[in-house]
Amino acid sequence: MKTLKPVTWLALFYSASLLMTVIVLWKSQTHGLSLQGRTPMIAIVSVEGPIRMGDSLGSATNPRDLIKTLQKIEDNPRIRAVVIRINSPGGSVAAVQEIYGELNRLKSKGVILVTSMGDVAASGGYYLAAATNRIVANPGTLTGSIGVILELANAEELLRKVGVRMETVKSGKFKDAGSPFRPLTAEEQRWFQGLIDQAYEQFVTAVCTGRHLSRKELAPLADGRVFTGELAKEKKLVDVLGSEYDAIQEAKKLLGIPVDEKVPVQDMEAQSPLDRWLHLAGSAVPFNLKLTRPTQRFEYMWE
Repeated sequence: MKTLKPVTWLALFYSASLLMTVIVLWKSQTHGLSLQGRTPMIAIVSVEGPIRMGDSLGSATNPRDLIKTLQKIEDNPRIRAVVIRINSPGGSVAAVQEIYGELNRLKSKGVILVTSMGDVAASGGYYLAAATNRIVANPGTLTGSIGVILELANAEELLRKVGVRMETVKSGKFKDAGSPFRPLTAEEQRWFQGLIDQAYEQFVTAVCTGRHLSRKELAPLADGRVFTGELAKEKKLVDVLGSEYDAIQEAKKLLGIPVDEKVPVQDMEAQSPLDRWLHLAGSAVPFNLKLTRPTQRFEYMWE
């Protein structure tokens, strides 16, 4: 009998694992759809980790993946409410705003949105929560952090010590603004501060609109600080203290369904079964072939 090579066994193992994963996930996602005929359903969508463009695998949320999931929800007339499970310190401004816009669009279609906060739902995580009809947080959740941050490294002194000097040729005086090889000029500092202030105003407007607060009421709370869920409720940033279960109950109330009535709950996934399998398989690889370059971002981020 011919002995299979180790690489062949490995290929067979991964193929079998992929097939099993797809079958199990397909069954788990379709099981809820067959329950109780046309009974209204509640979907659960997770926002996990930093929110950034291009981060689709691992402990991060890519807005493109999440928006696809929200669009699938919109196409399913049985789903009448969505619990957004947020466990995120925030992320880049544009990425957060893309998801925020999609949540508002879904809400405009008559779908009820309820936030369930995990360990952290701060900065951009709170920005998303502001789009929902109701916010539920654990008493110990860290939330708030309403603000914007831009961090720029300055390695000028280090390079001087090792005898390295950078020469820059540019088309305009702002072209290398934020360069790690020199400090900001006063004019550049003012320019960046103006951009930060503009993004901050967008954040404040979103929270005032979603939480029905005046700017005067929000101003003392919007200085970047975080709050526990308990304190956030006192400050009107959160509606209810409780868990994901309580968020589901709140969704029932908003739908006019008795809380003791059973309603199918569908746990949605932002990643496809293949994406998840590739991530799990890739975690066993002892090296990373993806080379990344640090980028400068305006961020709704709590650090």
